[in-house]
Amino acid sequence: MDNRPGHQCQRRLCNRLNDMSALKFLFREGSIGSMTVRNRIVMAAMHLGYAEDGYVTERMIRYYEECARGETGLIVCGGFKVHRLGGGGMGFLSIDDDKYIPAMAALNERLHFHGAKTAAQLFHAGRYAFSFTIDGEQPVSSSAIPSRLTRETPRELSIPEIREIEEAFVAAAIRARAAGFDAVEIIGSTGYLISQFLSPLSNQRRDSYGGSLQNRARFGIEVIQAIKQGCGADYPVIMRHSGTELMEGGNSIMESIEIARLFERAGADAVSIQIGWHESRTPTVAASVPHGAFTFLARKIRSSVAVPVMTCNRITDPALAESILEDGDADFIAMARALNADPHFSKKAREGRFDEIIPCTGCNEGCLDRIFTGQPSTCMNNPVRGNEEEFSITGAERPKKILVVGGGPGGLEAARVLAERGHRVTLYEKTGWLGGRLVYGSIPPGREDLRKTIQYLAGAAERAGVEIILETEMTPSLAKAQTPDAVVLASGARTRVPDISGIDSTKVAAAEDVLAGRVPLGQNVVIIGAGGVACEVGIYAARKGAISPEAAVFLAEHGVVPPGEAVELARRGSRQVTLVRRGSAVGETLGRSTRWVILQELKKLGVRTITGAHYLELNDKGLLIQLDGRTELLEADTIILAAGYEADSKLAERWREAAPEIHVIGDALAPAKGIDAIIEGARVGRML
Repeated sequence: MDNRPGHQCQRRLCNRLNDMSALKFLFREGSIGSMTVRNRIVMAAMHLGYAEDGYVTERMIRYYEECARGETGLIVCGGFKVHRLGGGGMGFLSIDDDKYIPAMAALNERLHFHGAKTAAQLFHAGRYAFSFTIDGEQPVSSSAIPSRLTRETPRELSIPEIREIEEAFVAAAIRARAAGFDAVEIIGSTGYLISQFLSPLSNQRRDSYGGSLQNRARFGIEVIQAIKQGCGADYPVIMRHSGTELMEGGNSIMESIEIARLFERAGADAVSIQIGWHESRTPTVAASVPHGAFTFLARKIRSSVAVPVMTCNRITDPALAESILEDGDADFIAMARALNADPHFSKKAREGRFDEIIPCTGCNEGCLDRIFTGQPSTCMNNPVRGNEEEFSITGAERPKKILVVGGGPGGLEAARVLAERGHRVTLYEKTGWLGGRLVYGSIPPGREDLRKTIQYLAGAAERAGVEIILETEMTPSLAKAQTPDAVVLASGARTRVPDISGIDSTKVAAAEDVLAGRVPLGQNVVIIGAGGVACEVGIYAARKGAISPEAAVFLAEHGVVPPGEAVELARRGSRQVTLVRRGSAVGETLGRSTRWVILQELKKLGVRTITGAHYLELNDKGLLIQLDGRTELLEADTIILAAGYEADSKLAERWREAAPEIHVIGDALAPAKGIDAIIEGARVGRML
């Protein structure tokens, strides 16, 4: 067995489509009411955090302009707050006053110049609004049901207040049309205000807006009708709608189909199908969600309505998008994170440059996880997003000879940018593959898409003219002999080895060696550490030995085992896995969009997690710890080190004579996430 981790994906680019004729559906014109769209690719609304006091900014215009320049068909901007109590948080856009029209008009002028059609998403958070974002006022909703998302209880809207908000939606739509938007999209999905009226979970009213499905849909219906009346019947209205709420006791697909019919009859020109509520405990945006997993919802709704249907969620490559359209599952493909990763997705796909598409891997490190912590959005694989001005590439004043040491993500990004600026760049990697720690990160179940990051970064560096030399360990003396003008050190970090008696036991292995298959796993596995890497290794170990999904379907279909048992056989193997750490939290290095998914998976797999432990010793039976004042032996056949990494503090000093300029980036400087390494590579590439 080849023990080179990730060797199968190095310097091999995915090209499942070989000619333009393969994309005959994706690049057909489409219509939404009176609006003609140049292709079937839609940039779905995505909160970016770029607004200032509710205004569209130049930063935002540049962000969306790249999507328009990249031949996206329809760009849905927003959401735009329509009412003072409807705000979603810091950096949100507003459309509740005429003062916002000029900046929106400037946005539309720039996007229309490149041939894109535009829509403004009209937004009211309802009980998803935090009181501190609406000047300390109590959030509002269909009923006074506490929100698990905000941990606040809203007050129930009165009928006059419902009328006020409906009028706010109409006024917002009129402003959108005045600002040049070709359409509006109403967000009636994912748990926001209109969803709160639709769902029996959050709507317990006893008046004409509660009770029956028709009554619960009344608010959304009236918003559509009022906008049509206010803006004209020819002005396109798209309704964003959850195909299923993924909430126990909430609307299922059957109710969602009927709701879509009601919205169509009210005048909606298209329905855009989303999945779930933000409170749902079913993953919808994590990397572990299979590509196109929820498209069946759009198919079911499309068969029940006559207006165009959009589908979304984990649709990130042209082949999948094309197949969805060809199979008749949807009329348009809505993408947010995929176009956040590469705004030129459409143009590259149309031209057959599939290997040049910057991939979205569903990691959420640059987008959702940053938004959840109040930071503006970008992308791990493309840090230019949202930073178009800062990260523009200009030619070097004087071409230099530059060595890059290390072929991880930071080194590859630095090398690419340096070469594109005109420098002569050689990258040295001591192993036989590229990708650094990202290679190992792509091995656990649900993280396979990270291989696409490696493929893209390696291919982009090669296309830029970087000379890549593998299986060569560069040293300061060898580098100095080449007389470079500068050296970029991106050589990574080493595994942290905790000071525990017996740590040199043959039972002990680094997480990377386990993931690469260089070390066999015993039946009892103890993992030292409980950060992101440890959690993912825990899932890998617990699932190793599980039967394939195809085998599970076969067994269930033929009655060999009950369906539930077949799922369990496909979910996990037979190993007993324990994560143990000194600290107090599990998975604290994981982003907010991912952490709960990982912790939920560990629990389902039966992985034991121990925090607050004191390590006593490793012996021939396992790991002896002290926990809550008592001693416990964690029996182990295999002990995996996943307690983090540490940089070489003397690295720069050893290299200082190798070249006039020495730059240390990525894990070599300080162990961090992939996004940090790539951003550092992008910055140093523009500095030299």
